[in-house]
Amino acid sequence: MFSEHMRMVLSMALSTVSVVCIVAAGIIALRKNRSENLFALLGLIFGPLGVLAAVLVSPGVPKGMQAVSCPRCNAKQNIPAGQTTFECCQCKHVAHDEGDT
Repeated sequence: MFSEHMRMVLSMALSTVSVVCIVAAGIIALRKNRSENLFALLGLIFGPLGVLAAVLVSPGVPKGMQAVSCPRCNAKQNIPAGQTTFECCQCKHVAHDEGDT
């Protein structure tokens, strides 16, 4: 059906797409504070769908920070790890962190 030359070109194209998907998914995940190794693996296995998953995933909590929610307006924000009080970025309510994420 396909000539030997055509099979080789197709194989090289698929390999190139796989490498691009691995790198792209890993970089996108890294910029969103997610596991670049996990998303690189998804890029390897699922190709463009792995890159799409990395694009659509919500950003993670940066290192040294913790996610909290305002008890008044339910706005989510990140504060330094270990900090127990914070001012809401939306309603300016001063709250005490009780382990809300």
